[in-house]
Amino acid sequence: MLGGAGFIGSNLALRLSSLGATVTVVDGLIEGCGGNLANLDHAIPRERFLHLDLARQPVPDGLLSVTVVFDLMGDPAHGRSLVNPRRDLECNLLSQIALFEALRKIRRPPLVVLASTRQVYGRAQSLPVSEDHPLAPPDPNGIHKVAAEQYASVYGHVYGVRAILLRLTNVYGPRQGNADPAHGVAGFLIGRLMRGEPVLLYGGGTFRRDWLYVDDAVEALLAAGTRESANGRVFNIGHDRPVSLREFALKARELVGAGEVRDVPFPPEQRVIDVGDYWTDPRRAAEQLGWRASTSLFEGLRATIEFYRSRPGGERWPP
Repeated sequence: MLGGAGFIGSNLALRLSSLGATVTVVDGLIEGCGGNLANLDHAIPRERFLHLDLARQPVPDGLLSVTVVFDLMGDPAHGRSLVNPRRDLECNLLSQIALFEALRKIRRPPLVVLASTRQVYGRAQSLPVSEDHPLAPPDPNGIHKVAAEQYASVYGHVYGVRAILLRLTNVYGPRQGNADPAHGVAGFLIGRLMRGEPVLLYGGGTFRRDWLYVDDAVEALLAAGTRESANGRVFNIGHDRPVSLREFALKARELVGAGEVRDVPFPPEQRVIDVGDYWTDPRRAAEQLGWRASTSLFEGLRATIEFYRSRPGGERWPP
């Protein structure tokens, strides 16, 4: 499990552990990327955790003697990638190259399930967005994610490295960082409400997105990990019901029971990279992985808020 102390990775690690799997968690715990041992709830033995930054440190020989590698490494911060593209390159691409280089030296490498992002599409030319939509990433983060996908394809063609690519969209839920907008607008929005801070909706929050609860994302990753027949394929992973940011914020405010939602103009630096309306076409995942998102917005928001409230200092997560 690479990036296993982060938001999605920790939820997946805990789910695998609950199913009886032996899980090795690897995370560089790089500042700002979201990795934090508090996310693992002490459920993963310390001897099964490796503090390792693959962009800077060699991959241990025994690390890849597993059945499946779930690859959730990276920095999710789109805005930060514009400020420091070299750092984003290290976090989102050089670490992936190091992984593929290690895998190609193994006679029978494990299956890789690589978490990518809907950001690779950029602004939607048509909705819903299918896997055949042109790729037009609007920032260095998206560029490096596209490049990581292409490296997976090349290493598959040349060296036989097996990889399944999942383009995740707007994931939210327990263990998402809620004090830094770089970790996702959903968690940050909920955190502001819980801290009594106003939620600022750029441009009225009218853009619609397909908000995906983290448990549904985890089930998609697990489904891919058991479908070797899907080797080399790309799948969009998102909810089939788009909801505006305003509706998301108002429902969160209702469940928190307090807070202010305020409209503000779009900051220029955000406007230039915002992709507007986006929701995905998840039919390929339904047909080939047997997966479909099943958690309603109400259920997902309620579970997320309950998680933060159940942790000391949870209104600023991770502690």
